[in-house]
Amino acid sequence: ADSVTYDITSWCIPLAYGLDCYAFTDEPNLEVDEEQLMDTTEFSVGKVGVAIPWNQTKGVEMVLGQLLLEDLVVKSAQKHIELENLNLKRGDLLVLKADQKESIDWQEILAKIALNHKIEMLPIENGFAISGSDLGGSGLQMIDKPKVLTIFGDGVDANAYGQVWYYFEQVLKYPISRVDISSLSYIDLDQVNTLILPDGYYSLSEDLLKKISEWVSSGGKLISIGGANRNLLSSDLFVLAKDENSTSDSESDHEDRYKKRAYVGAERRSISGSIPGAIFKTEVDSTHPLCYGMNSYYTLKNSSRRIPLIGGNGFNPVFIPEDYISYGFIGSELASSFEDSSVFAVEEKGRGVVIYMVDNPLFRAFWKSGELIFANALFQVK
Repeated sequence: ADSVTYDITSWCIPLAYGLDCYAFTDEPNLEVDEEQLMDTTEFSVGKVGVAIPWNQTKGVEMVLGQLLLEDLVVKSAQKHIELENLNLKRGDLLVLKADQKESIDWQEILAKIALNHKIEMLPIENGFAISGSDLGGSGLQMIDKPKVLTIFGDGVDANAYGQVWYYFEQVLKYPISRVDISSLSYIDLDQVNTLILPDGYYSLSEDLLKKISEWVSSGGKLISIGGANRNLLSSDLFVLAKDENSTSDSESDHEDRYKKRAYVGAERRSISGSIPGAIFKTEVDSTHPLCYGMNSYYTLKNSSRRIPLIGGNGFNPVFIPEDYISYGFIGSELASSFEDSSVFAVEEKGRGVVIYMVDNPLFRAFWKSGELIFANALFQVK
């Protein structure tokens, strides 16, 4: 395909879905072990409770949301725990009998959700660990019920806003409040605990950024996507520092480069500083809550936006390494600038947290591997 293109230059279904892919020269002889298939007609709760594997199984994020909406107490494993006949990985969910003091019919709720969504729930018969923390210890963290607000309106990318809305309404089936950006400064943020700033090209006043910063420090969670990070880059209230190399050239360099060139071929020359859409293999810190349930991640990047690896009270759980692997077209003038740049970064700020998403993990609702990243940002990161 010609590199002068209007849209994404690399479509890869296995990477979009976070799947391993194998190529065969001959037709494989595959057999299904029916004993390994989950029986979705039966459900049982162990003496201690149940565990729910947290991974890219379709629907697991929705199940967690439904459990929280039913006011069940759900915890997640923060480290590997070996129990009798059961191994828990980081991020695995636990609904324990001892925690459900406010819900008399919690077992009926569990059964209904498990059978309706065909999600595997494993009975826990003993809470004492063979290795790791006992289920009454510090190795578990309670998951808070998100109360979510996002914005739309002038400068907010309508597609990006719609992708967030779609994710909550159709994927999670979880409530989300929406407000016009012009009214955000009048909103009492203490009524929510999660604020999502979608991609776009808009400006937030310094007073509003200060209000958001104080709200985060008091325990709020801010998820900033794509162009929304521009506001945080411009403010000393957040850990992001202005990257002096965030654009390829200064205006004078750009002018010197092009003023002596012929008009013919201008379009083809311009692509050297563009990235219509390419896939990058990233480095993933699977010990960080933002990456629970995954060992690898491929990010879809369709703009030159990048931020350096953050320091201070920050973490870079997903980043593009120096010698990265990529698929699709990347302009020659941009290629090296993505090395050692953050894809998803997390800043611990007071009692709250800021999650910076350079790339949009919900892009067009087809980048399915990004949905688990977003669910981790929403539920697992504290």
